Amino acid sequence: MSRVGPNISVKRTAFRGRLPRALGSMESPDQIAYYQAIGKALSGAAPAGWSSIEANVTLAGSRVDAVVSYEAPQGPGYLTGIPMLARNFYKLARLISTEEKGLFKSCTFKLHSSGKYDASYTY
Repeated sequence: MSRVGPNISVKRTAFRGRLPRALGSMESPDQIAYYQAIGKALSGAAPAGWSSIEANVTLAGSRVDAVVSYEAPQGPGYLTGIPMLARNFYKLARLISTEEKGLFKSCTFKLHSSGKYDASYTY
């Protein structure tokens, strides 16, 4: 799903193996690779049995701040110190930036245990 306007939403199957590129998709193979890397980092840091993980990311110049929460049977919680997460979001921001919009200001990336994810951006 994509929307035109200040927010762009993307729905795809996530990080397990290679993703087929959707017919008519505007996503590049590099963009999909960053989604997969982000999904692997998040799922690798979450406790066993998690059902969803949400990363709320903000960019200010080259600074990346992320608040990552998860839902699991033992209750919700937060994840910190996830290796490569900030770097992958920054590289994704540079990859999908445009001259008129620049880098996204914030991103919400939600990963479901089924392997699907949703990503939305505010410019």
